[in-house]
Amino acid sequence: MINYIMLILKHAELFTKSEQVRKRFLRKLVRNIKSALPDAKVNNRRMRIFVYAGNEEKAVEILRRVFGISSVAIGTEMRFDMEAVKRKALEISKAWDGSFAVKSQRLTKDIDMTSQQISSSIGAFIKKHRGLEVDLKNPKHVLFVEYFEGNAYLYTRTFQAVSGLPLSTAGKIIVENSDPYSLLSAWLMMRRGASIILRGSKDFLRYWDYGAEVEELAEIGDQEIQRADGIARPYISESSFVNGLPVFYPLAALDKKTCNKLLSFISKGELPPSFDLLL
Repeated sequence: MINYIMLILKHAELFTKSEQVRKRFLRKLVRNIKSALPDAKVNNRRMRIFVYAGNEEKAVEILRRVFGISSVAIGTEMRFDMEAVKRKALEISKAWDGSFAVKSQRLTKDIDMTSQQISSSIGAFIKKHRGLEVDLKNPKHVLFVEYFEGNAYLYTRTFQAVSGLPLSTAGKIIVENSDPYSLLSAWLMMRRGASIILRGSKDFLRYWDYGAEVEELAEIGDQEIQRADGIARPYISESSFVNGLPVFYPLAALDKKTCNKLLSFISKGELPPSFDLLL
């Protein structure tokens, strides 16, 4: 019998979309997650996506590379009973050896307690039984508590994910793999939801194409041009359209140092420490 662990996925950028578009993107994101982790159980609850997987380390590693997910947390799920939640929080705190903070959020407003009241109640309980100091500005340990439709979700570990938009929500883009910068262009278009038709080998893009595998072709012909919605190139030219397709230059705002730094991470299937590189 598999002992499933629960992962809480956030998808921050999707909340900027209209209700209709958000629902469509979420359906696609769930399909991509199932493609990435076919043995996992996936529960889309709109505000969060809950994934129940058997291998914690593998699941976190893969989910961090699924476009559309902004963070992954390893959590505990339980029915919301304040006394039971406080006891669970106390159990979690037994691994702590310094100051702490409790950060709560009500994702639905169907209980009388506010987020601040939940945090204060749990924090006071831990302080009473453990003698640890509360530090809201610079705590050594943080317990996150989320309330959603009668359940409480507790977690202390959060991992940054690739974010962006789910693959296959923004059309098909043709890319010619002439050098690593071409593949970086493809990766940046994938992060904006595009599926890639690639002339050449997808190389490190294999780490990132969950749910919409990169099409590897020896040549790009008329059939591919008819199926495509645009072309992405690493180097700016005078061309705005080629064969009737718009040409995108996703590296236009990035200098070579930034491009090389991004490539040093994503070419190994790793995330850069911060996506400030792309701002």
